[in-house]
Amino acid sequence: MAVKQVVSLTISTTVGSYLYFTIDSWIIITILSIIFMLISLKIVGIRLPAVYAFPLIPFVFPEEIVAKLPIAPFIASVFFFGSVLANKKLEKKPRSKINQVNE
Repeated sequence: MAVKQVVSLTISTTVGSYLYFTIDSWIIITILSIIFMLISLKIVGIRLPAVYAFPLIPFVFPEEIVAKLPIAPFIASVFFFGSVLANKKLEKKPRSKINQVNE
């Protein structure tokens, strides 16, 4: 599930950045982005509302940052999902020494 989310968020930002550089009309970019994200979520089979917002991020940032933008969701998603996974692994780790001291 995490891999699907990382891929979906990265693709949505990449599509948004590509459309931002190729089409001049913000309305057309928005419509195409929403349609493409709806189709891509149906293909992947998940529900992820953030996917609809990510293609619109290039409207907020300056152009020099928009070119580097598609890599940002990948790095952030991998970091946060990795952190959650590490936290879950640490929670499941047996605490035998701590339990023995308390008893």
